[in-house]
Amino acid sequence: MSYWLSSFWLLFAGDDYIGILPFTKSQKAEAGSKAIKILIIPYTVVCSAVVCIPLYGWLGLLLFVPLGYGLGVFISRIFTTIRLTEH
Repeated sequence: MSYWLSSFWLLFAGDDYIGILPFTKSQKAEAGSKAIKILIIPYTVVCSAVVCIPLYGWLGLLLFVPLGYGLGVFISRIFTTIRLTEH
């Protein structure tokens, strides 16, 4: 999911309409890292909730949703560091 989001961001940032705006590469990379983080966190939180409710019940929901949030932030930082700094 994060790979797909970073690929979509690279297509968006390379669009002709975005090219006329006076943004530097570092500003585009910073905006992309924030956008990917915002878009991946709901996915990881919902996935962790769907997985933990059948396995651990409602108590697992309290434990694994923050873990899903942390995992989403961690994954988004890794992918944005690798994918957005090289372009």
